[in-house]
Amino acid sequence: MRLKIYLSHILLCLLLVACSLPFFDVQGAQSPWISVGPGIDYQHFSLPGPVETYVARMDRHNQGVTLESVVANGKLASGGETVSSMASRIDQSISQWSPTSGNRNRVVVAINGSGYTANAEPKSGMIVSGFYAKRFDDLGGGSGFGWRLDRSAFIGKCVSHEPDQQFVSFPDSSTGETLKIDGVNVGRGPNQLIIYTPQYGENTRTSTGELEVVIELGQPLLPQSNPGVLGNVREIRDGAGSTPIPFDTVVLSASGSARQILLNNLAINARVEINQRIQHSDWDCNGENTFSWAGTYASMHGDYAVLREGEVYPKSEDAGATNRQPRTAIAYNQDFIFFIVVDGRSDYSVGMSFEELAVFSRDTLGATSAIAQDGGGSTDMVINGAVMNHPVSKCTISAQTYLPLVTQASSPVSTPQAVPTPAGSPTPVPDVFACERAVANSMMMVYLEPGVRSGSYYNFDQIITSQAADIRLGPGTNFGLLQSVPAGSTGIILPHLGNLSGILAKGAYWWKVDLNGVVGWISENNLSYINSPPVGLDLNMEFVDIEP
Repeated sequence: MRLKIYLSHILLCLLLVACSLPFFDVQGAQSPWISVGPGIDYQHFSLPGPVETYVARMDRHNQGVTLESVVANGKLASGGETVSSMASRIDQSISQWSPTSGNRNRVVVAINGSGYTANAEPKSGMIVSGFYAKRFDDLGGGSGFGWRLDRSAFIGKCVSHEPDQQFVSFPDSSTGETLKIDGVNVGRGPNQLIIYTPQYGENTRTSTGELEVVIELGQPLLPQSNPGVLGNVREIRDGAGSTPIPFDTVVLSASGSARQILLNNLAINARVEINQRIQHSDWDCNGENTFSWAGTYASMHGDYAVLREGEVYPKSEDAGATNRQPRTAIAYNQDFIFFIVVDGRSDYSVGMSFEELAVFSRDTLGATSAIAQDGGGSTDMVINGAVMNHPVSKCTISAQTYLPLVTQASSPVSTPQAVPTPAGSPTPVPDVFACERAVANSMMMVYLEPGVRSGSYYNFDQIITSQAADIRLGPGTNFGLLQSVPAGSTGIILPHLGNLSGILAKGAYWWKVDLNGVVGWISENNLSYINSPPVGLDLNMEFVDIEP
């Protein structure tokens, strides 16, 4: 099977008439790159060892491509998801949204991300598509890779969250009060304010007796401070229990004294400013915090920063760093972001040590910085839906679903093909190698397809469901189910603060609606027009734009 995988790469080059057999020497000679999408190239390196290495690079100067961070199954601690499944789920979904955006992700490259706990929750921090969904550990040494909206990249050092820089303020209140944020997407204790983001789950999973306030945002809840991220109060739920979390909202969940401060300062449509400042100092956690993470859109914890501003850091004596193992890494220089995956634990490919990974990143790719992600059985690279490397995880699956690499002439990269079940073989087949492992998160290179909006309806048009339909927490099937409604349910089209009502995502146009009191997103395929807004309807009701 390994011979088949290797031959597939040879056949790939011959079919494309775009490259010769990969080669490498100690000076770092490279074979040509293959374009796998606008602004994104791929190359397979066969290195001495043998070491089979797979690299994708994204042009940082191409405004049409960006990085996207994804958490398994769209929510924390959800049990894990394979990289190929995450790529499929995010493909054609809405990317960085704002009143002038609505672009769709076309996922080109995806790799596995950080280490994770037993329930597949990332071990440390993560910023998911602009939302600071899990806090990095304070004073925990290195943090992770970061990608900002201004296209700058960095590797975070020792981070801290100063308490006076984590707070909520109330621009429309005369009290002058602020309220400290005690945590993000964690359980709430007495007299605490916790922020729940959409990555927590479909709802807050809280009990009755406390206060929860739904804040609609005009952009994701980026790490930002002075000014912070603004939002409008859409719902105040006092003692109502668990609250749904739509894709463009956060929920302020408060108890005790924190509850009273919210009640003193908030009303429907009132503005809220959320400040979350991440800073970092030196690698050893000494020195002054001088580097701000403001505007970071995608970030996740890393295993070890192996290359730091051109200097190789083989400092760790741990066997996991010095032994040759399968590796995943993110590297960069001023022109490119590199995703690197290295096969290991086989006679086909022995893997790399951290030092070898750093030297390869610098001397062959020309990177100036690189950080290792989770490796071993998690190591995985998917390009245009196909697994490019040779994972080493064992799994118990049906032979019909086993997808090794087999090249097809019609595809620009390797396309997986199912292996037929051998005659008389049992199903499922135990301990099959080369299976993708379910992991906690993924970093992706995506091409941004321009936003497209439908003109079928206007704000406050009266509509009816033409068939039974699902109302979701956001525009697309990648968002959680809020409620199913029967055919004949009536309601109105609602405006959206980010101007996304009627946006194309996941193959359909999605509208924000109020159907018999249920507010969410529904596919245009399930709607029919009844009438224009009733005469006398207040078209500004409960929809007040955020002012800077």
